[in-house]
Order: sequence, then C-alpha cells, then structure tokens
Amino acid sequence: MPGRRVRRHFSQLRVFERGLIICMKNTGWSTHRVARQVDHSECAVRTGWEQWTRDGTHVRPTGSEATRKTTRREDRRIVRQALADPTLTRSTIQSDVGVPVVTQTISRCLSEANLQSKRLFVYCL
Repeated sequence: MPGRRVRRHFSQLRVFERGLIICMKNTGWSTHRVARQVDHSECAVRTGWEQWTRDGTHVRPTGSEATRKTTRREDRRIVRQALADPTLTRSTIQSDVGVPVVTQTISRCLSEANLQSKRLFVYCL
C-alpha cells in the first residue's frame, strides 16, 4: 500500500520507546493505536506492557540471572587446593570443598584464577 510505513518487526524496543508504550497504555490507548504510533508490532507493544504490569519495570534484565553457588572464600579455597597439589582431580577438590557443586564449577573457578590443566610436552625426535 502506498504511503504506509513498514514496521520493524525484529528490532528491539529502545528504553525510550518502552517508556512511551507504558505512558500511552496508562492513558487508555489501545494496543493497535500504540503500535502504529511507535512503529512496532502489536506483539512487541503487548510484550512491553505485560512486562511492566508483571515486573513493574520497563528495563530489560541484564545477565543470565544465574546465581553463584560458591562464595569468594570457597573459590579461594578451591584455587589454594589446586596450587598446593597440582595432581588433584576436580572430583577430589569437589569433595573437599564441602559445598554441593558440580565439577564444572570447579573448572570455572580455576579458569578464573588462570589455572588451566597442564599437559606434559613430549618431544619426539
């Protein structure tokens, strides 16, 4: 149709646009009218409004929301054990920590401390 703007379907809403959506919906505008005004799909407007009513915020959450299972003290203990005896396996360190963690957590702690597994270099002639 001539004169009709093409909506940006797959772009994310900016913070300003999210604020506009909330203001317009609070004043009683319909989802269709708000979508036309901010030039986004009705689904994007509906999602932004639902987030506002559910969470009370229009800002997108950052991070993975995953919480750490070990404290800084436990991380230091893991690193200290690995430095004291380099032949210890991850499962041995895991049982010594005293906190129910998986071996991937042990690996993450060691890699954050720049301690990677070392392999013997075999020189072949």
